[in-house]
Amino acid sequence: MLPHGYYVGGTLVGFPAQGGGRECELNAAQLAEFIADPEAYAANYFGLTRAQFREWLESEGRMQCSALTTLGRRCRNFVSGRMQLDSDAWRRLEGEYCVIHGGRPAEGESDASSNQAAR
Repeated sequence: MLPHGYYVGGTLVGFPAQGGGRECELNAAQLAEFIADPEAYAANYFGLTRAQFREWLESEGRMQCSALTTLGRRCRNFVSGRMQLDSDAWRRLEGEYCVIHGGRPAEGESDASSNQAAR
């Protein structure tokens, strides 16, 4: 049984992605790989590890700030910019910081509006 959000229809498969989901046609070998581990297949499709794929989906395509707080926890703010970034744009922001920790505000965004989460 496939996890929620994944499906197979002949050689057409679907899996979660930013903006709702992604569909693609697979050959027999790819289809067997997808059925064996749909999440790993989807992560690989987007050029992500399984952990990165989960974080990308859970964050709605926003990159979390890389800074550590004074308590040693990862900052809960996000790097300024759009949400629902594609996997390549999201990965390019890895290691970046929110405005509070020295990152730049997105164009047209003030420092105060770019991060709403508690530090």
